[in-house]
Amino acid sequence: MKRSLLLIIFLYAASMANAQWTHLDTGYPTLNISKLAFPAPAIGYALCDFNLLQTTDSGKHWKVNRTFPYNSYVRLTMQFITPARGWIGGGQFPDGFICRTVDSGKTWTTFSTPLRQIYALDFIDSLNGWAVGNDNDSHPVYHTTDGGITWKEQALLDDVQRSIYFVSDSVGWSVGDNGTLWATRNAGANWERQTCKDVFHFSSVYAISDSVAWAAGGYLYGGCYFTKNGGHTWTEQELPSLAHLKQITFTSRTTGWAVGDRGTLLFTDNAGKNWIQLPTGTRADLSGIAFPTPDKIIIGGKEGLIETKSLNR
Repeated sequence: MKRSLLLIIFLYAASMANAQWTHLDTGYPTLNISKLAFPAPAIGYALCDFNLLQTTDSGKHWKVNRTFPYNSYVRLTMQFITPARGWIGGGQFPDGFICRTVDSGKTWTTFSTPLRQIYALDFIDSLNGWAVGNDNDSHPVYHTTDGGITWKEQALLDDVQRSIYFVSDSVGWSVGDNGTLWATRNAGANWERQTCKDVFHFSSVYAISDSVAWAAGGYLYGGCYFTKNGGHTWTEQELPSLAHLKQITFTSRTTGWAVGDRGTLLFTDNAGKNWIQLPTGTRADLSGIAFPTPDKIIIGGKEGLIETKSLNR
């Protein structure tokens, strides 16, 4: 079985190695793209330095969202749960913001938040969401039950939190600097400190069940940790690259992707038992990845956007 899984990965990696990557012309080639969201095959959003880009044709053409009210602020996180409804958070210390659109970016509403900077947010539906960031050198997690209109502090976590992800309405993880891993099983009412063996700065966390999750990032080198028991233990995974990883995501229970510095793109087809590094044709740092359709991948970073359509096996 192990040999056959390795063969599947090898064959898939070989096909990806021959895939034709193309640079998408956003009209702003110097933009640093930090986050991508494709809530529908044709509808996409790219969060950049001082701009928000939108596409309505699967990334062929992009335009700047001129109604977004924070083009002069640093934007750190974005999530869309439908093509029309999404949130963006960020800040320029000491002023943080969270704003929402319900009409595909035509209009935006800003909600007050005590967080000075928003590093990450995660909504599981149109009403319930969580946010982490920097609040005058403390590191709280906030919760909303009304779509972001009001926020209530749930807990103070140690060290800076960089990513938060809820796999259900009750189970979630928050990760950040110096190896901090926190988990909740009651929608954030209580948070449990979890540990990995190394001092590590986590940038991204993703879960596929109440038990199975991954956390990726970097310190002296990049890496990825995995749990299969709800976070009681985290195990470092063997990777083919030492680059710092910026985002990890899974498109199925077994198929995962991670992007990072120096053009790094990692792929697994056996739930992280083995990872393959795939060529991207760039040495630029990468920090965002999205899948508009099952056969198309778009990656964003310091040189704009690159894409491939050759994901069919």
